[in-house]
Amino acid sequence: MIENKNILITGATGSIGCHLVRRLAVKNKIFCIVRAESNIDKIVDIDNLTIIKLNGDYSLLFNQLKKLNIDITFHLASLILAEHRSEDVEMLLQSNVVFPVQILDILMRCGYRKVINVSTYAENYKNSYSPTSLYASSKKAFEDILQYYIDIHKFSAISLHLYHVFGKKCKSFIRLLDNAMVENKELNLSPGEQTLDLVYIDDVIDAFLLAGVQLLISAPIDKHYGVYSKNPLKLKEIANVYEKVHNVKLNAKWGSLPYRKIEFFEQSYPYEKQVGFKCKYSLMEALDKDIKDE
Repeated sequence: MIENKNILITGATGSIGCHLVRRLAVKNKIFCIVRAESNIDKIVDIDNLTIIKLNGDYSLLFNQLKKLNIDITFHLASLILAEHRSEDVEMLLQSNVVFPVQILDILMRCGYRKVINVSTYAENYKNSYSPTSLYASSKKAFEDILQYYIDIHKFSAISLHLYHVFGKKCKSFIRLLDNAMVENKELNLSPGEQTLDLVYIDDVIDAFLLAGVQLLISAPIDKHYGVYSKNPLKLKEIANVYEKVHNVKLNAKWGSLPYRKIEFFEQSYPYEKQVGFKCKYSLMEALDKDIKDE
């Protein structure tokens, strides 16, 4: 358990970050870096939370952070695009490389050297580095720069490579099914033979907390872990479970869309799993929990 710590978080307004903030804020002081224009509705009601709005002035941010005695940083902020347009390139690199490197450098100058970094399974389409998107490539580019801070500036870091996170309105294939059910609309889909390794949001937050404990009590470490169930399901199988739990029949048009250039018909697992981590929720259990929690 993480208690009585000063914790810095980026990406706190995202669908994963807001859940992490709520869990950590119970017994810790949380400081969240958010863009000046960010919508903070998901976190504004949380106690023990200080919001630091970034307007592009990193000198000001350095002066703010150096007073806080940060124990550990969770870096979740990123721009996720499965496919990109030419006009997205600058924003992808700014969000996933430039911004987090600026944060790393400020942390180094403040003497804060413990970082949990969020990355993606999509870096490794073929069990070794083979990115499926420019987004995945940008995450790997940041990890390579993080390695410099680990080797030269003695950072201690854990990168968590997330698989398909779902639940509690996280952006996911399940959310797509939710929208189709609520709006009673036709859902155009590929043939549906590709797979997803689904991990419920509560299990993902457990992985973050486990990594945080390890980082706080260990000598300097450099680790990469995969956050997965190792129980991949085809999209059609996922939809069948969804229909059973919700007692509905989706208007799914399987095969009305082509497959994307790269699909995971088989999942790859190049990353070790954290000692002590296990998914508590199956897909059916998680869907049922979300219904009861509404």
